[in-house]
Amino acid sequence: MNDRFKEILRDSGNSYTQPRQTIFEQLQKGGPTTATQLAKNCAPEIDRATTYRTIMLFEELGVVNRIWHGFKSQVELSEIFTPHHHHASCQHCGASLDIVDPELEKLLSRIARDRNFLALGHVIELTGYCEKCQLKQQ
Repeated sequence: MNDRFKEILRDSGNSYTQPRQTIFEQLQKGGPTTATQLAKNCAPEIDRATTYRTIMLFEELGVVNRIWHGFKSQVELSEIFTPHHHHASCQHCGASLDIVDPELEKLLSRIARDRNFLALGHVIELTGYCEKCQLKQQ
């Protein structure tokens, strides 16, 4: 994974730097995260501005995907580094859960095939309330 990351930077004419490596490592810890949380996780070694600029670069290079929840967003490693998946987002706390389900992927492929549709990609986003927020509302 790290070799692919270095290759993407090199091929795009960007340098492999320690701050970029640190941010990439934080993203590898899994799941979507906000830019603010990522900056906190990288502090004090990396300042907030560097973290935000790096996220923008990573997005341009396809290293990360941005996941929108209304006006707010999170970032996560792209499918270059992680298996294809979808998300369930809590409308109350903003938590985002990964949904990895081979049966769902098979169903979507079958639906496209049955309709003679050449699917190039798909995105499924569930919105609602996570278990923790459901318990708070009871």
